[in-house]
Amino acid sequence: MKDLKLISKILRMYYIDNLTQTVIANKLSISRIKVARFLYYARDNKMVDVRLNIPLGDFDELERKLEIKFHLNECRIVPSLENIDELYNIN
Repeated sequence: MKDLKLISKILRMYYIDNLTQTVIANKLSISRIKVARFLYYARDNKMVDVRLNIPLGDFDELERKLEIKFHLNECRIVPSLENIDELYNIN
């Protein structure tokens, strides 16, 4: 098993402190490639949970549902504040 203490330190430095892989590698006296491998290992082993907080007006998921439902090559939604609730009501 990988060194969990080192991985958790790298995760904190990368995701919380926003340090680059190169800076982390220099601080920990390891290679940047090793830092990258630990980050990939952590993601692959569900040690990291990625969540997107997309601002209002970005309708990727809804566009994708419409593309699938209506067999469209591409769909773009242009929101209108008057009917914003209707945009999410497709069945």
